Amino acid sequence: MKKNYKLTTLAIAGLLSIGATFAQTFWTGPVTTFTKQDGTDHTLTANQDSLTAKVIITRRSGGEIFNIVSETVVTGGSSPAGTEWAIGTIADGVENLIFDDFRTTTKKPKNVVSLGNMVLHLIEDDIYIDIKFTSWSSGLAGGFSYERSTPVVTNTIETAQIETTTVFPNPATNSIQVEGANSTESYNILDVLGNEVSNGILAENKQIDIQNLITGIYFLKLENGNIVKFIKE
Repeated sequence: MKKNYKLTTLAIAGLLSIGATFAQTFWTGPVTTFTKQDGTDHTLTANQDSLTAKVIITRRSGGEIFNIVSETVVTGGSSPAGTEWAIGTIADGVENLIFDDFRTTTKKPKNVVSLGNMVLHLIEDDIYIDIKFTSWSSGLAGGFSYERSTPVVTNTIETAQIETTTVFPNPATNSIQVEGANSTESYNILDVLGNEVSNGILAENKQIDIQNLITGIYFLKLENGNIVKFIKE
């Protein structure tokens, strides 16, 4: 009986391990560029890279980058909180890379540009992102920039998009207005991973409030099947 119990425990551990592997997400979509200019306000969304609801990267005037969702300043060697970094690419196989905090991985953050290709792991979301820093300002300037991969948009969303429906303004901050739809139509808003983040019925003026969405790319799916991409600033 004792031997069987041990085997059962190992089997359960194996299943949990397999489940964790399936939970991994790899952003291998088109490369986008994020830039925070020298001397800009890190509290403005335009100067933050909103990766997920849990990780938004920015930098104060000087110092290192940090996660403004859960940190107000750089916290020792653990910033940005909820992340780990490695030298290499997703294509190298993340299981072959050595992940650590940003400071340990870069040795000296000011030399991060010379490191070339890196992989950023969002720990809680279990998302892996290819990233390459292209600039890092020294002193109190606070500027930096990088190129990174984006989520892979499913073919379902891509092929369903119909240009007879449009939204404006796009990008938008507070609300979007929908053209080519009925005011009584229901809608769903999906994030780039296809998760529903909001839903409702179009108002009389065909406006949709998006103030509560975090900065990023979304898809508006209408009752008639049309799907339109928009950006929340």
